[in-house]
Amino acid sequence: MERMLKLSTYLMAVVLGLAGSSGIYAQSSGSQTQNPSGQEPAQPTQPQQPAKSPDDKNDKSNQDQLPTPPVVAGTSSDAPITGASQPIIGLVASRSYVVPSVYFFGQLDSNGNNSGNNNFASINTIMGSLAVQKVGRASQLNLGYLAGRSFSNQSGTFNSTTQEAAASEVWTRGRWDGFILDKFLYSSQAAFLGGATPFDVSGLNTVAGLANTGPVVLRNSFLPGQGIFTVFGPRLSNTLVAQVNNHLSRRTFFTLVGNYEVLHFFNTNLINSSAAGFQAGMGYQRSRRDTFAVVYRFNDLWFSAQPVSIRDNIVEAAYERQIGERLLFQIGAGPEITFIHDPNLTFTTASGTRVSWALDSLIRYQVRRDVGVSAGYDHFLSSGSGVFLGAITDRVFAEMGRQLSRAWTMNLTLSYARNRNLVPFSSSTLATPANTTIDSFYGGVEFRRRLGRDSELFFGYLGRYQTSAIVLCPQGFCTGSNLVGHQFNFGFAWHLKPVPIG
Repeated sequence: MERMLKLSTYLMAVVLGLAGSSGIYAQSSGSQTQNPSGQEPAQPTQPQQPAKSPDDKNDKSNQDQLPTPPVVAGTSSDAPITGASQPIIGLVASRSYVVPSVYFFGQLDSNGNNSGNNNFASINTIMGSLAVQKVGRASQLNLGYLAGRSFSNQSGTFNSTTQEAAASEVWTRGRWDGFILDKFLYSSQAAFLGGATPFDVSGLNTVAGLANTGPVVLRNSFLPGQGIFTVFGPRLSNTLVAQVNNHLSRRTFFTLVGNYEVLHFFNTNLINSSAAGFQAGMGYQRSRRDTFAVVYRFNDLWFSAQPVSIRDNIVEAAYERQIGERLLFQIGAGPEITFIHDPNLTFTTASGTRVSWALDSLIRYQVRRDVGVSAGYDHFLSSGSGVFLGAITDRVFAEMGRQLSRAWTMNLTLSYARNRNLVPFSSSTLATPANTTIDSFYGGVEFRRRLGRDSELFFGYLGRYQTSAIVLCPQGFCTGSNLVGHQFNFGFAWHLKPVPIG
């Protein structure tokens, strides 16, 4: 535990140091900021109110911001399909400020422990956050910290602490641009799919038009998110990603990404995992709307207290079509070769090879100014969410957002994940044969009402359903054939007036 916390603290310190030095360099530069890609300017579009997606938690309601700074436009709004982040759509806050916020988050959950036996819980959480954004001529630094304490009617069972810290910086210089990001999360509630916790679903980590990671929205393949619901209990995740883009010519670009991630559980028998890897890609922008690319991704997964390692290799052909802020479509698919090292795999060999395929896809469509939809499907190899020694994961999601009035918004979301065990595993509390599957469903509706300029109320419903053939009790993962949970959320967010900084 102490070693993990020291490692996470060290990673955060490295990121902050790199971010600070890069920001100082950028401010000392006397050159004018240019379009980093050297490509044709994007088509002019009117600001819209795009729908939020599971990969885009940015609030675009602040329409009085200055135009998006070129460093963000080149690195985030026009994020390359060969990179680790998703393109963001809409205006982005472009001022330097400090924003403190206070939140109250209430939950009524029919199955708070995610167990086979329903365990009703009322959980109230009080949180505070601080967001810092510093915009320079050729860089933008974002720091965010959120901390809270939860209290429950179930004695100390659901009394827990949540801490989230993030640092990111995007930068550009001539034909080069990129970003570095580190995100740390300590929470007792099981994350789902893209690392979303109930707090993320309700948008509480969004302040002054930007999520706490700034204008960088990572793809799911770079997040240690869980695709399996596990019991209420403390867990730690940390993600470190660095990316560099080089625009070789007006239409050709090259991207290199490095990543490291950790998923660690406390007080349970769930499996701790770590992963490190890199991604390289070459892209060609055929026109303002169409981009083609080839991507290679390598990921090395290993597990604490288990002599198992998985090395995954993926080559994808990718295509992107973007029409202003109205349509974004991305797809990448290709062969996947996985090398598995497990001394217990067979009696004659300690390794095995798996040949399969991988696919990543996303579509966002602005039906009209006040209605937007998004959907996607991914097929990839994940760490196993603490239950499996590696999992073959299929993920489907869909969402619709609608601006009901000037003050009211509504969001509908639906997600499904199927995880199939990669490496057989057996212990005193869990036995997972090869090809054991867990199917998880997640969906809900949320209403938000803005109060004044920077505060809002929210309430909604979240439902979850999970089926599995394995049983692990009393610690860690516990379910029979079905897991059902109904959750009603309510609360408010109060963002204090932003304090400008020089």
